[in-house]
Order: sequence, then C-alpha cells, then structure tokens
Amino acid sequence: MSSSNSNSNKRLILFLTIALALVGCSRKTVFSHYEHVGLSGWEQHDTLYIDITGVPAGTYQEELGLRNSIEYPYLSLTLVADQQSRSGFHRSDTVQVEIADESGKPLGNGISHYSHSISLGQVTLCDSDTVRVRVHHYMLHDDLPGISDIGITLRAL
Repeated sequence: MSSSNSNSNKRLILFLTIALALVGCSRKTVFSHYEHVGLSGWEQHDTLYIDITGVPAGTYQEELGLRNSIEYPYLSLTLVADQQSRSGFHRSDTVQVEIADESGKPLGNGISHYSHSISLGQVTLCDSDTVRVRVHHYMLHDDLPGISDIGITLRAL
C-alpha cells in the first residue's frame, strides 16, 4: 500500500471518529429507559412503570418513546402517562401516536419495528428526586398486539 493511501485512510478514520463523537455528544440524553411489552398483546390494565432516578437537579425535555412491530393493527395508539415525583410534581398526559398513515403505511423510524418519540414537555427535577411514570394504553380494544416497548427519555436543555 502506498504512503498516500495510508495517510488518506488515517485521515478518514480520524474524521469519522471526530464526527461520531460530536454527534454522540450533542444529544444531551441524561436518562433513557424502556420497558418491554409482550408482542402477543398489551392489556389496558397492564400498566408499565418507569422510575426516573439518579438524574441531577435541573429542567429537562421529556419524551415518551414507543416501539411497535408491523403486527399492530391500528393507525394510531392513545397512551396515558401519569407522573408523580417525591418532591410533589404531578402530571398526567394523554397522547395520541400516529402509527400508520391512511393507506396503512407504517410511520416512525425502522424497518420491521418502528420507533416513535412524543414530547411530553419540560420537567424540572430537584436534588435526589425520583419520578414514577405509569403508562397504559387508552384504546377500546383491551388486548393490543404489536407494541414491543414503552420508554421515557430526558434530554438536557
């Protein structure tokens, strides 16, 4: 291999390493946790619990995450996220997630499983605060197939 090819490869690797580091650092994710839902079906009374712990005091952008497979039979999904913190914060959000367009084409990012991110707004945490998030679906059919994961992500502002 010639010296110029070797130098070009080194420069390319260095460039890619720097680019990946910059992209990774710009996300500002301070918390992210997902709970698994059995693909065979999610019953309405099966509430998922996510505890937000170990996050420094501050104000964060909060997102509700959803992953689904192509087995999900509806165009949208309505979710309820109730939150209660040790410091007294309480909020309940009802969100509708568009899973597919009118023709049935899946929305979201992915190929056989699709991810969706829904903003829940900002949340302010105190020192040593813990937030318990309870999530359940609010659909007419009790048993929903095709939902694989539900999660919460906090990003620094």
